[in-house]
Parts: sequence; C-alpha cells; structure tokens
Amino acid sequence: EEIVLAIVLTHEYKPRHRKAEDGKDAPAELFVRSTEDVILSAFEMLDIEKKGYLDSEQLKELLTAQGEPFNNEEVIEMLNAAADPETGFIKYDDYVTTLACD
Repeated sequence: EEIVLAIVLTHEYKPRHRKAEDGKDAPAELFVRSTEDVILSAFEMLDIEKKGYLDSEQLKELLTAQGEPFNNEEVIEMLNAAADPETGFIKYDDYVTTLACD
C-alpha cells in the first residue's frame, strides 16, 4: 500500500530497484513521474469494492496511518482538491489527469 499511496498522492515515486544505463544502481533521489495509467491503477487498488470512487474519510485514514504519514494540513489540501464537496467522494477517474499533469 505504501507505494500505491505515494503514486496517488505525489504522482511520483522512488523505484526500489532501479538500474542506470551502465547497470549500476541509480541514485536514490531519482524519481519517476507517474503516467495517468499508473495513477489510475493505484486508485483502483485502493478501491477494493470497485465503486469508481473513494470515500474521503477512507483516504484520510490511509494517508495518516500508512507509509509516511501526511499531516492534517496536507490531507485537507488534497481532499479539498479531489473530493466532491457534496458527497465527499473522490471520483478518481476525474482526478487522475490533474495529478498526471501537475
């Protein structure tokens, strides 16, 4: 789940075992930009019931309890940008393009 959250939230991730062209390990600070397909797949992995959306409370719990926890301000900022204000749902199909383009 940690790498899934990293992809969803930062639309970048640090590969665990990446090799440079010369066969040596790539620098740890090298990040790979996620494509829309990768981000969508990450959201779909979190959407166990395959509803097409995540509940903002469910995502908030994951963000603050899994992997490298996000602080409250970071969570609120992400949810304000992603969640439907009326339902609290994050329809990730709509949000994927935004994450991939930022």
